Amino acid sequence: MSQQSQQRYSAEEALAYMMSDTESSSEEEFELTSSYSSESSYEPPVDVLEGLQWPAPVTPAPVTPAPVTPAPVTPAGFLEELVASMVEQTNLYAGQFIETHPNSYYARPQIWTPTNPCELKKFWGILLSMGLVKKPTIRSYWVSDILYATPMYATIMSRTRFEVLLKFLHFNNNSLCPPAGSADYDRLYKLRPVVSHLNQRFSQLFTPDKELSIDESLVHFKGRLHFKQYLPSKRARYGVKLYKLCDSGTGYTQKFRIYEGRDSIINPPECPPTLTLTGKIVWELLHPFLDKGYHLYLDNFYTSVALFNCLLSRGTVACGTIRRNQKQLPKTFVEHPVRKGESRAVCSNNLLLIKYKDKRDVFVLSSIHPDRSSPVAVRGSTVPAIKPVAIQDYNKFMGGVDLSDQVLQPYNALRKSRAWYKKIVLHLIQTI
Repeated sequence: MSQQSQQRYSAEEALAYMMSDTESSSEEEFELTSSYSSESSYEPPVDVLEGLQWPAPVTPAPVTPAPVTPAPVTPAGFLEELVASMVEQTNLYAGQFIETHPNSYYARPQIWTPTNPCELKKFWGILLSMGLVKKPTIRSYWVSDILYATPMYATIMSRTRFEVLLKFLHFNNNSLCPPAGSADYDRLYKLRPVVSHLNQRFSQLFTPDKELSIDESLVHFKGRLHFKQYLPSKRARYGVKLYKLCDSGTGYTQKFRIYEGRDSIINPPECPPTLTLTGKIVWELLHPFLDKGYHLYLDNFYTSVALFNCLLSRGTVACGTIRRNQKQLPKTFVEHPVRKGESRAVCSNNLLLIKYKDKRDVFVLSSIHPDRSSPVAVRGSTVPAIKPVAIQDYNKFMGGVDLSDQVLQPYNALRKSRAWYKKIVLHLIQTI
C-alpha cells in the first residue's frame, strides 16, 4: 500500500482524493484491491473484474465546511412559546369536553378551572420528575404514609388537580381536524404543533460535530394504532417509530420524523426524483445540513448508490452498510468468496464498496474513506485484527441514535396510557 493511502485524511482531502484521476482513469474502469489477506497475496480471477458497470456518479459541488451559526435562541425562550400553546389548547379542549359532557365528573363546579403558564410548568416539572422517582402508580406520589411519602409533590400541586390537567392536556384544536379520508388528513394532527415546533428549534440550540447518523427509535405503545410498529431489535419492541438524525458524539437529536404508515407521502424540498422512500426520509432529515461538509452514517435500511450520489452532489459524504441484493451492486464482486479476516474493495469514481468477512460477509459503501485497513484490538486476544478504516469509523459513529436512547432511559417518565399522542409528546419533551 502506498504512503499516500496510509496517511490520515481530513474531510476535504478525503473527498478530493476520491475525486482525483489517480483513483480511476475513466467512469468505465474499476480498481479491485485486496485490503488484507491473512494467509496469502491472493489475486481474484479475471471474471470478477468483468461487468462492474455502476451508474456514473454525479460530480459533487465544491465543499466548503463551515459551522452552522445558531440563531440567538435559548431553551427557556422556545419553551415559553411551547407552554403558551399548550395552555391555550388545554383550556380550549377542557371547555369543549365539558360542553359536550355536561353530566360528567369534570363538569362539576370547581373541578375544572382554566390553567395558566405558571401552573402548567409546575405540572410538567412533576411529570418529568416522575422519571427520577419511580413509583408504581401516579396516585402513589401523593400518599401520606411515612414509609412511602414524597412530600414535594403535594406541596407543589394537589393530586386531583394534577389528574385533571393530565386528563385535559392537549396540543391542537380537535374541531379543526380534517376528517379521515380527506386529502389534507393528518394522522399526527393531535401533536403536529409540538412536532413542528421542536423540529424547528432543535437545530437552533446546538451545532453538531462533523459526524451525523440516522437510525430508528421506538416509543413503547401496545394499544390500538394504525401505524404501530414491531421492531424486535429494540427493547420496547412494540410502539411508534421515530426516524432520528443525531450528532454521533453526543447523541443530541437534531431532527426527527414520526412514522405514519406505509401509505404516507413524503415530499422533502429539493429532493431528486430518483430516490426511493427511504432515500426521501434521509433527504428530509438531512436537508438543513446539506452543502456544509457533514459526514453521514447510515445502516443498510437506507444505504443505496443513488442516495450517496445525490448526497455527493450536495457536498455531503456518507458511509453505511449496504444489503448485498441492491440492484446497482456488481454481482460478480458480491458473490466472490473471501476468507475470514480478509477484505476486498472496488472503486467507482467517488464511491468505494468494501466486502469484509468476519463472522459473516459485511458490505460497506462509502464516499468518505479510501481503501485502507489498520489493526484493531480484539478482546481476549493479543493478536490485533486488520479491518478496513471505513468499517472502524462506521462502528464508531453510527451509534448516535442508540446513545440518545441510552441517555434518556434512566430518566424515562413514560407510563401505560391509551393516549398515544401524550406519550409521544412526553418522550419528545424529555429529549430536549
